[in-house]
Amino acid sequence: MALGTFSLLIALRQHWKRPIHPVYTAESRYGAPWRGADRLWARHGGLFTNVILIALGIALFSTVARILTDQAVFWLLSNLMLQAIVLLIGSLLALVLIVLIWLWPLAVAVASSSTIVRDREQRTWAALLTTPIAWGDLLTVKLASTLRWFNRPLQLLFWVQSVFLTVGIIIAAGQLERLAGIGSPLLAVLVTALAGAQFAVGRVQDYAMACLIGLTASLNSEARQTAAIYALFGSIGLVLGRIALTAALLLTYPVPSPQAALLLLATGPTTTLILTSSLPLIIVLLIGMPLVREIIIRAGYRWVLAHLGMVIGG
Repeated sequence: MALGTFSLLIALRQHWKRPIHPVYTAESRYGAPWRGADRLWARHGGLFTNVILIALGIALFSTVARILTDQAVFWLLSNLMLQAIVLLIGSLLALVLIVLIWLWPLAVAVASSSTIVRDREQRTWAALLTTPIAWGDLLTVKLASTLRWFNRPLQLLFWVQSVFLTVGIIIAAGQLERLAGIGSPLLAVLVTALAGAQFAVGRVQDYAMACLIGLTASLNSEARQTAAIYALFGSIGLVLGRIALTAALLLTYPVPSPQAALLLLATGPTTTLILTSSLPLIIVLLIGMPLVREIIIRAGYRWVLAHLGMVIGG
């Protein structure tokens, strides 16, 4: 069974849409991975509530101060309150964007790292391999059951990445005149379309690559904690590689402002490539980068499937 990016995602979606596979049903007995987070919130959630109450109290106090004192005191308190709220909201939005743009492969890889090693710990992996289920199907159903808790949250990620896809196409379209100057206008439009397609395919391949990192860590570990650590560092390398490539391209382009640099970092190397490279190189890289990633992904899944039966301790 040849597992590539889209064949893997189609298999995962089929299991999520129709969770009738016996292995998937058996895996459903495991609870959500954030049960510990629920206990943490039950213990410390009151702190967040108190912060909200304090903020509301300050807002009420500033309103009362406006009524009872002069306008200068009101403006001072209201400005301080407004700055604090803007700083808090801005920090939260920045954190959410960082997670949704860059750090989500870490969560996918760490979650995937328990796919095989959990059965190795319970001494049931060897029995699973002897069932009349193709190893490729066994791997995908195990992965689907492990990632089932991330199915809904990743729909939000899809919409966020769609926004940045739109931004990337707009940035690329802004370079049409420059690209048309060194080629035909039709070719410039084609490059813009390729940039959008490359961004979309790249994010899907990031998901498949994160799953592959988690599976590889799970295959080569004896405990879930060890596998999670391996997957975490592997996925960090994946994210840092994308950031480093984008930053290297940005060094060759005069970025007009820090905001523009952050936007280009968010959209990744695709749109930065449009700004910094010549037309032939742009076409080669826009077509070649997804092909190289797909070759790596397919080779990685073939290696995992070939070594499923060599896992000791199962």
